[in-house]
Order: sequence, then structure tokens, then C-alpha cells
Amino acid sequence: MMKALEFYSGIGGLHYSLSEARGDSAEVLAAFDINPLANKVYERNHGIRPNASDIGSLKPAYLDAYEADVWLLSPPCQPYTRQGLQLGSQDPRAESFILLLEKIEKLENPPNYLLIENVVGFEKSSTREYLIATMKRNNYTTQEFVVSPLDLGVPYSRSRYFCIAKRQPLRFSNPQGDFQFVTKPPQWNWKEEEGEGEEEEEERKLMIKDFLVDTSDDDDRFFVKKAVKDKYLDCIDIVTPFSSRCCCFTKSYFKFFKGTGSVIAVNAIPLAKEKQKGEKEHHHHHHHGAKSSGRRQGLGCLVFDFF
Repeated sequence: MMKALEFYSGIGGLHYSLSEARGDSAEVLAAFDINPLANKVYERNHGIRPNASDIGSLKPAYLDAYEADVWLLSPPCQPYTRQGLQLGSQDPRAESFILLLEKIEKLENPPNYLLIENVVGFEKSSTREYLIATMKRNNYTTQEFVVSPLDLGVPYSRSRYFCIAKRQPLRFSNPQGDFQFVTKPPQWNWKEEEGEGEEEEEERKLMIKDFLVDTSDDDDRFFVKKAVKDKYLDCIDIVTPFSSRCCCFTKSYFKFFKGTGSVIAVNAIPLAKEKQKGEKEHHHHHHHGAKSSGRRQGLGCLVFDFF
């Protein structure tokens, strides 16, 4: 049984990912987050109430007692976002992560694996430099990537930084990536093993409809009102249930409409297969071009919902 601790747990995205990847062979022993609302959602999602203590104040002996194999970490992203001041390790919100890293060399039972997730931009920060130096000093081998769900066939555009660390003598299956940072996902072995070609890979891509729940009850809470539709039609990103992409959602989604996430045309019909590959270019051309009365007429019959 692989035992894990989840730090900066939010609503439990990394917990869910670990469960999907390892099933019953992995267990999250404890989670840690100071956000009380996120902790309520986490408990509802996973049946565990996260510890609301300051992560930077956790004692090495306390962490040691779990004897965890894996640490899952998604530290605050604000010090590294493009919209922020990009203070890195000088930002107070980075302090707890740095303090947690410092505790690794004091552990009698350090984790064999670490997975760190953050925004694109983290890789240029002083915090990342400290992370890699700490890993090397404590005999961990790292590989770093920028990966988007789109790279894995999931219809969501949200590139993120990932660092995977393995404690020696554990090794990666592709050692040529050791201590390297690449702006693309690793070369997954299953492609070579299964002999998957471009056509099969295209078939593996999921559509938004694969993630939608039944809305036959006509819940109008998510309906985009006509006034909003008319005002923002030329700047919102529109997708359909048959799209293989949608834009990254921000915390301003539902309150603001430009650049905060996609809306879905729920009554759209599927595109012909030969046109689906060019769907992204089709959306880009129309959504960012000049205003067109013809386009407005063409989209006027569509019903838009928020996700």
C-alpha cells in the first residue's frame, strides 16, 4: 500500500489523481490546508477533514509518524503568477513551502516520492531553485515538465508546472530526463508499448460531452442570459459538447465574461469528423476577429450555458 500526505490540498485534486492512478493500492493518510471552505469540500469529496494548521509549523516528528511514501504538494501560486509581483521566495506566501522543504533532511522516514504542482512561471522562480537544490542535497532525482490536460487527450487548456522527485536508489524509467526541465510532457512508455499511431491517438482524445452530467431538468442557474450573450458574444470563448478543448477557468468565471473561461453551446450539433481537427482554429478565427453580423446571426440560435 502506497501511503501519501497531501499538502496545500485545496478540494483534493491530487488526492483524486492518485486514486485514479493507483486505485486501492494507494491511500492518502492526511491532508493539510488552511482554507476552511476548501477543507469542507475536501471532506465531502474524500471523507477526510484536512488539518488546518500552518504547514510551515508542522514538526518533523509529527510528519515522521505517518511514514508516508509520497508527498503531494500544490503550494500557493500567487508568488509566481504572471499577473502578480513574481516575488518568488520573497513573497510571504512562499514561506511555508520553503519551511516544509527544510524539514526533509530532519526526517527519519523521508518520502520516497514527491510531486509538486504549480503555475507556469514557477520554473523561473527562486523558490524552484531552492526546491531543486534541496532535492539534490537530500539524494532525490528530479524531472520537471510543463503539461496541459490537452497533452493527455483531456479537453481542457490549463498548462501547469510539475516536478517529480524520486529518492535514490529509486530511478526513472527514462534517465535521460534526470534533473532536466522540459516544456512538454514526458515520452509516455505506453505509446511505444502499444504501438499507438497518430490515428489511434486522435481517437483517444476525449470530448467535453464525456464529462457532462445530465441537464434534462432544465436547471436555469447556469443559463447565459440573452443580455449577456448579446453584449459579450464577440469576446467570449464558445465551445460545444463535441469540442476537444476549452479555456482555462479563473476565479472570476461567472462574474466576468472575457478571458475567464469558456461557455458551452448546449444545443450545438457535432461537426463532421474531418472538420473536428480544425475546430480550434475555427473558434480562434471567429472569436478574435472583427465583429460580424453574419456570425451573430449564425450563433443566435445557440443556447449557451456556464459550466
